[in-house]
Amino acid sequence: MVINSIKLDEILGYHESVTSIVAETTSIMYKLGPHECTSLFLHNLLRLHPLHIFNTKNEFRLIAGFRAFEIAKLILPTDSVIPCIVHDKSTISDTEIENLALSDLLGSPLLFQFAKDYAQNINKIKNSIDKKRVKEIFKDISSKQKIDARNYDTL
Repeated sequence: MVINSIKLDEILGYHESVTSIVAETTSIMYKLGPHECTSLFLHNLLRLHPLHIFNTKNEFRLIAGFRAFEIAKLILPTDSVIPCIVHDKSTISDTEIENLALSDLLGSPLLFQFAKDYAQNINKIKNSIDKKRVKEIFKDISSKQKIDARNYDTL
């Protein structure tokens, strides 16, 4: 995988394999809104977590990084150049695209949240997403685990 720079206005929307997944997850709320983000924050976030884009005949479609893309469209100039990992049919299958999208839409909010919101978000996921699809991504979505700070040096 290579990180490329693509203009925001060149990303034409969602890849066809993920439109239903995006629709299924609209009930999952995010804490950080666009009014709280600066362009500097968003550029740094995109450097840490680049958008995943599918390229078909130089048409770019989003396959992961949905929330960052939504915020970027709201606060960045359309000619902003942003980091993206570009995939094509030789590097990723439709099933892998769907799994990447689910991991982004479901896993990111769970991984990067404070513990008090965890149970509420788990219930939203269980009530809005097909259970079979969730089990493809998560072993046990109800488990609540902590990473012991003393073990960071062994990770």
